[in-house]
Amino acid sequence: MQKDTLVRFLRYRNHLFSIAMLALACAGALAQDKAIPVADAAAQGAPAMPTDSRELLQLAAESNGLTGAGVQPWHLKVSYTALDESGIATGQGTFEELWAAPRKDKTTYSSAGFTQTNYRTDKGLYRTGAQTFPPAPLGRAASEFSSPFFSSVSGPSGAAAAAFLQAWILGKEEKRNQNGMKLRCVDVKGWTSAAGTRPMNGPTFCFEADRPILRSSSNPMDSTEWALSNILSFQGRYIAGDIEEIRNGKPILKAHLENIELLKTVDEAEFAPPADAVLVPLKVNISGGVAAAMLVQRTVPEYPIEAKQGGISGTVVLQATIGKDGHVTDVQPMSGPPELRQAALDAVRTWVYKPYLLNGDPVIVNTTVNVVFTLGN
Repeated sequence: MQKDTLVRFLRYRNHLFSIAMLALACAGALAQDKAIPVADAAAQGAPAMPTDSRELLQLAAESNGLTGAGVQPWHLKVSYTALDESGIATGQGTFEELWAAPRKDKTTYSSAGFTQTNYRTDKGLYRTGAQTFPPAPLGRAASEFSSPFFSSVSGPSGAAAAAFLQAWILGKEEKRNQNGMKLRCVDVKGWTSAAGTRPMNGPTFCFEADRPILRSSSNPMDSTEWALSNILSFQGRYIAGDIEEIRNGKPILKAHLENIELLKTVDEAEFAPPADAVLVPLKVNISGGVAAAMLVQRTVPEYPIEAKQGGISGTVVLQATIGKDGHVTDVQPMSGPPELRQAALDAVRTWVYKPYLLNGDPVIVNTTVNVVFTLGN
């Protein structure tokens, strides 16, 4: 009993030490106008690596991205190239974000086929330009730079993140060697809540072996992996200089951080929605696993005869919006055999889910849906 108490005390002490070191690094970096390579920031000191997986995730949440306490206003610009499953470029563009506070944020997407600006305010989210959500996978890519850790799971950032992390059920930690780099990888297997324990095919997070730098996250529900490289230090936190989305082993989007800097002055007019901006109904993003557990009415997709005769099978991944009443209001194909996509779309449009509640009220959700077509079934 005394031994267990001592072990817990030592773990707690080490975790506090890690946070203290991170705080010192952050304090020394607040005057840092530009991002610098992590190697050049080594003199600032890196927080000690916890041996416990949960403590590692907590430290990683505090170390990666640009959310949480102590973050100063910032501005970033990213360029991206979307690719098809053959690796051919299908589109290019940029997104730009100005952040001053959790509810004072402006994000602009610009490309040949999609232009949109979002204003996050105390009164809600306002939007100009295209009124649909950004094309997949661009919406997720934008959050991978500023909030890479929590974009893999529908969860909070900032003060609520610690409690959210404590609810996770973790799998066994695994050591990997990827491109000559030693990684520590942790699986999220489920979570606990007032409703009890629930299983989940959650994401896997992989970090550098000696620093809490997130290098990749993957989710088996949508066969997607996000690879982070060219890591930079900014405000004492780790930011990816390049991000690649990989689906079924093939890159489908590449994004590059063109610029990131402190926002030295906060111009209130810059964050004020113009008169023609539209108030967007509240939406939350949930993982495919959470959505699957809410499904109450499912129409079996009709296997296209031509595809079956041609021996075509596989998984169609869709991006779906589910209304407050649980009915699917919008669905778009993300990947999968073209011959099977229409059948998947036709079926999922009729699916019905249990309404998703936020603070007791139903809200609109965005999620991914996997439709599997198997020959012989």
